[in-house]
Amino acid sequence: MIKAFLFDYDGVITAQTKDINHALQLADLLNVSEEEAQRLFDYFWPQYLRGRMTDQDIWQYLYTKTGVAVPLNKQNIWKKWDQFHPLPSMIKLVAWLKSQGYAVGLLTNVTPTTALAIEEHGGYDGFDFVVRSYQAGFAKPDPEMFKLALDRLPGLQPHEVVFVDDRASLLPAAQRLGLQTVHATDEQSTIAAIKQIIT
Repeated sequence: MIKAFLFDYDGVITAQTKDINHALQLADLLNVSEEEAQRLFDYFWPQYLRGRMTDQDIWQYLYTKTGVAVPLNKQNIWKKWDQFHPLPSMIKLVAWLKSQGYAVGLLTNVTPTTALAIEEHGGYDGFDFVVRSYQAGFAKPDPEMFKLALDRLPGLQPHEVVFVDDRASLLPAAQRLGLQTVHATDEQSTIAAIKQIIT
């Protein structure tokens, strides 16, 4: 019997948008090739998501590697709030699930800059709890991220929890821990899949 849901935020609660090409942005800012920018990005991004590097750390690291000091007014290249508006249909779904007695949490890979923008605009409102990667020190698909979320659901077994994410590559880690999963491809099919699970 399902008793709780864990949702990803970006691409599930929000519309699915095309990912920003950070490597291309960095290549332009740093005057390096896109391949070199991608290597730099691949180094710092996993650490940034896990709270092991700050924005200041990132730009200092990039300066050390390239000798280019990017002005402060050009450093915010991450997604902005206008790309993180919750979908009304998903907010309605969350409220309905809670009214039916289900616990509903967020399990999100998110940077401090992005999380602050979402929080300031109320994007996380309405959920019982939020597990943010940069605060947790882990990021999906690290099993520790799922375990932290399960810790917020005392008394529940993994098979009683459904994890919903738009990235199919993140679902097997949850499944290995015993959680049920839904691959969110669009809001209508996601809502239908969730309602089918609980009926």
